[in-house]
Amino acid sequence: MASLAKAGRITGISPNIEAVMQVNILEAKNQLSRLVKAAAAGEEVIIASNGTPMVRLVPVAPNAGLAGWGKLKLRAADVDAAFAPELDAEIAESLHDA
Repeated sequence: MASLAKAGRITGISPNIEAVMQVNILEAKNQLSRLVKAAAAGEEVIIASNGTPMVRLVPVAPNAGLAGWGKLKLRAADVDAAFAPELDAEIAESLHDA
């Protein structure tokens, strides 16, 4: 974090609380790759305009969805059941009665 201190102002409330790094837009433009790495490592990075905080750099959360088409193999019975002729007939009957 000491090398990033050159990129902007670093402030902290106490030694037990992580420091917040605030940099102005022009400095952020020149140090973007370092700031992104710092944010990805868990440091709080705020980009300011004329000293007014504007945005916070945060890492992207991993996608919690399906990792690939292969995951559907585990749920093949559920997928097949959703397209069963019996279910189609039941839906058609419920729509006809309505």
